[in-house]
Amino acid sequence: MKFFTRRQMRSIHKGQLARQERALRLRSQENSPTARQPVVQLLSGNLDRLVIVASLAHPALRPGLVDRLLVLAESEHLEALVVLTKLDLVESAGLAEHYQKLYRSLGYSCLLTSTQTGTGIGELRQRLAGGRSALCGHSGVGKSSLLGALQPELVPLTGEVSLATDKGQHTTTSVRLVRLESGAELFDLPGLKLAPLNLAAEELKVCFPEFAACHCRYRDCLHRDEPGCGVKEALERGQICVERYESYLRILSSLK
Repeated sequence: MKFFTRRQMRSIHKGQLARQERALRLRSQENSPTARQPVVQLLSGNLDRLVIVASLAHPALRPGLVDRLLVLAESEHLEALVVLTKLDLVESAGLAEHYQKLYRSLGYSCLLTSTQTGTGIGELRQRLAGGRSALCGHSGVGKSSLLGALQPELVPLTGEVSLATDKGQHTTTSVRLVRLESGAELFDLPGLKLAPLNLAAEELKVCFPEFAACHCRYRDCLHRDEPGCGVKEALERGQICVERYESYLRILSSLK
């Protein structure tokens, strides 16, 4: 058996206390309300709506990304406005009408736009008037073209927004703020990396409004593979869009 002197015991005790304090400090940083908050969450208290911009062509429409951003809007209790761009490049008008009908059936506003022909720009300008909105979408979908169509020769105001990465290290990201003549303020978010989801599985299913109408008999059901699930039964009857349900499963599997 090994024996320790009083000095050695004090040193061991101090080391243990230091490790405990370090662990508590790291844990408090992880649970801090400002840690890991993406820019949409940081801005959400000052926003009226999230404008989800997606292109119908070049690049092709990615409904899964739209669904993910709709979940973000639901989780932050923001009005969601879906703006489908590049209508003039769509070979089949049925594609645009299909998705517009889908999003509207879920209770979301959806506009079809083209900066080349001017389709939908006036209506979009009216929808944005007098409020604060964040424009979010994949690169190349035409956010800059939309801003130019809304107000030619606008002067963007660029501000620095401090963010925290998953490792707790703060970084600074540029977010463009644009003020329109109507008084509307638009935050142009640079890419989808600023809009990750930080939800529990129970919170995610509430962000799909069509699930509530299914009246699933199980309160804790995740609508994945549970027998007798009301959502799965509605899916089989064609009452729920297959694409939306597949988006739900992908997002569910991505949650930590």
